[in-house]
Amino acid sequence: YAGAFGYGQFIPSSYNAYAIDGNDDGIRKPYDWSDVFASIGNYLIKNGYPQTDPSNQDEIYKSVYAYNHADNYVKAVIELRDELEKSIIKNQ
Repeated sequence: YAGAFGYGQFIPSSYNAYAIDGNDDGIRKPYDWSDVFASIGNYLIKNGYPQTDPSNQDEIYKSVYAYNHADNYVKAVIELRDELEKSIIKNQ
């Protein structure tokens, strides 16, 4: 009842609060990638991820920290995001 589940690794109360039906099929599914990405994005935005200024590192840190209070975890997620962004820009 208290363990994280699904690809987004939400605890049940967070899933209930933040999960989104990303593909508009009427069901929020923890193992459907369109729902998972929409739900993770919703979680981050609701916890302060900046929508208008993606360079605001403090707000980005806080939004990821809301999910996991380990500094190393937050730094790793942000570093992965930065590397993915570089890869996307490079391949455009």
